[in-house]
Amino acid sequence: MADSNIEYVSEEQKDKEVFSNFRESNAQKSNKKLYIIILTILIILKIIFLIFLIKSEKNSETFNEISLIYDIANIYNKVKLFDTSTINIIKSITSMSINNENINPDSNYKFNQTGIYNIKIKLKNDINSLSSLFKNCDNLIKVDFSKFNFEKINNISNLFYGCFSLLNVTWPKSSNTNKIKDISFLFYDCSSLKSIDLSNFVTSSVIYMQNMFSYCSELNEININNFDTSNVIDMEGLFDSCTSLYFFDFYRTK
Repeated sequence: MADSNIEYVSEEQKDKEVFSNFRESNAQKSNKKLYIIILTILIILKIIFLIFLIKSEKNSETFNEISLIYDIANIYNKVKLFDTSTINIIKSITSMSINNENINPDSNYKFNQTGIYNIKIKLKNDINSLSSLFKNCDNLIKVDFSKFNFEKINNISNLFYGCFSLLNVTWPKSSNTNKIKDISFLFYDCSSLKSIDLSNFVTSSVIYMQNMFSYCSELNEININNFDTSNVIDMEGLFDSCTSLYFFDFYRTK
């Protein structure tokens, strides 16, 4: 009997061991599944974070960048790159380069030699006005806004006022300028400017348009076919002294 009891206990122990091993095996499988789930979630979160970083970097490179070309004919004086009255806008410049060389943003700059200079500036995303930024910058010949986001901009009045050397302005292909209310004196006295294409320019919110092209004496080609002037209350002197402009199409929304 004693031997039989001993053998019976041994079988019971074996069953307990088998059950214990089974539980441990299931626990390990559960832990493994949990580990895989957590790892998968972490990988997904990392991918989302990387996508966010890439988009943020892309946005910082794509938007709020203005490319400029200045023709420097006199190196004995500091060249006016921005209007000094626009100090708040100048403070919003996050980076600036001249011929791919980074410099501290400054409204005046001393060039060492004459020639053509490529200048790039990047501005903060919260800027809402470009008014008078390049006013009377008589060395400015070309401006490229193709990488600039106008989404928050509401005022570009006097932007190129007195830029008598200005030859060309490139706007974004899909211009999100629908919040701009003031474009008065925008190209005032840009006497070298011969053509302007504003076909992608959204003017549905514009209120002030007076003297926008006044004294553009060489202007002979202009595309404003899609202009919406339904909210404009002042367009006095819009084409005053545009002596070379003979014909243009002008659309007014009812």
